Amino acid sequence: MGNELFGEYAAYVWPSYGLTLLVMVGLLAVSLTRLKRLKRDLRALEQAQGGRRRRRSAADADEEA
Repeated sequence: MGNELFGEYAAYVWPSYGLTLLVMVGLLAVSLTRLKRLKRDLRALEQAQGGRRRRRSAADADEEA
């Protein structure tokens, strides 16, 4: 099937697909690992502050002005 699909270029195309897949899976793994670490760091910072801070609303900003 592979040789029929790409003819004489199959020896170049299939390894390229494999390498691309490998790189994409690697990027996904790195991204998910970083996301997990950043979420953990954020939780630690929030706990150190005593919980999440309330977002300022437009009304709060007007009162200060």
